[in-house]
Amino acid sequence: MVTATVAARMSDMVFIGMLRLLGNRTAWTAVRFQMRRKCDPLRREPADGEGAGGVAARQGSRFRERKARNCNGPDTGRPRATQIRDQGRSEMRIAVGAITRRRPGMFAELLDSFVTMERPAGAQITFLFAENDAETTIQAELDAFRARVPEEVRFALEPRPGIPAARNTALDMALEGGFDYLTFVDDDETVRPDWLVTLMAGMEAHCCDLAGGPVALVEPDEQLSALNRAVFELQARRMKRRDRERRGFMEQGVSNPYNIYTNNWCVRLDFVREHGVRFDESLRVTGGSDSRFSLDLEAKGGRRCWVSDAVVEEPTPKKRLTLRYVYARARDQSSNSVRFKKQGLARVAGKAFARLFEAFLNLIAAPFTRGRSLAKVAYKSGVAAGLILGALGHRSRHYDSHADRYHTEVDR
Repeated sequence: MVTATVAARMSDMVFIGMLRLLGNRTAWTAVRFQMRRKCDPLRREPADGEGAGGVAARQGSRFRERKARNCNGPDTGRPRATQIRDQGRSEMRIAVGAITRRRPGMFAELLDSFVTMERPAGAQITFLFAENDAETTIQAELDAFRARVPEEVRFALEPRPGIPAARNTALDMALEGGFDYLTFVDDDETVRPDWLVTLMAGMEAHCCDLAGGPVALVEPDEQLSALNRAVFELQARRMKRRDRERRGFMEQGVSNPYNIYTNNWCVRLDFVREHGVRFDESLRVTGGSDSRFSLDLEAKGGRRCWVSDAVVEEPTPKKRLTLRYVYARARDQSSNSVRFKKQGLARVAGKAFARLFEAFLNLIAAPFTRGRSLAKVAYKSGVAAGLILGALGHRSRHYDSHADRYHTEVDR
């Protein structure tokens, strides 16, 4: 643990040193997502005389067979929607959830988007909110929201610090309330009017247990420097590439191999009841509890899918459009991924070297891109550092109290 901590500090110092080699940041301003797959022999290697197309066709066939099995209940053989009606209920019950902490303005904008959100036909909607703080601070926003929507609004205060604790509180509310589905979006996002209708249609069409959708980044109204804009454009391109990759798997009829994040998320609660999947509260400050949930659900036989047309929007504050933040976030996400997969140093060393080499090339290109490639330097350096630190057992502190200025509306 001491070695990992020392390595973490050294990686940060190396990154900052690389930036200083370029001189004053203000002067510069003026002037492949690694996909996660369950790699079994059928997925990795073609049979004798079989090309890559044959592998995709064979995998797609297996996916469709599994889809047919999962669309029907174990006893009745009828679609799940039919089984809900057979249980004496005419409506599907959906819990639309969100957790929040010290973002009253952003949370209010999310509530505004819920007001204008289209409701799926034949569904009963209830809103579930959990605030992760020592005391309730959003009562005024909740009261105003209740006056604007016909649906029931439920609220719980979760004083235990940490995102996974608040997520589990909302999950328990949905389970105890007897709901069929629970959705999550982040409290700094807004949903498009057709988001819920599209997301639920995708869940039904793909017969999946956990579904996700894309996040469209929205440029802030604040004045951005050239470096701020370069960081925003890098993040926006990554989000679009992520959507293309996931959409491609779904179009091929191949099960989504990526983790599903709670920034745009829907789970079938019968699966959770049967298998007891929870958010790991030991990941209170590291982040990644939604990734862990996604991996655990898949390990228990759950199907994950991607609904590309179910879009939420994330207005990105300027304070997150910095090289330091991009580096730290890439490092921490990469570290979490390595730890979850239990990969050793020998396994990740090659990837780390490749990312560092790419960072070096972008560093050299910086004078010719007016500094715009520095965003890639920060990102790829962070990924490389995270790979090594994760293999050494380092646990990130991405959501520790020192980072509140990035994750709340408190600027300090």
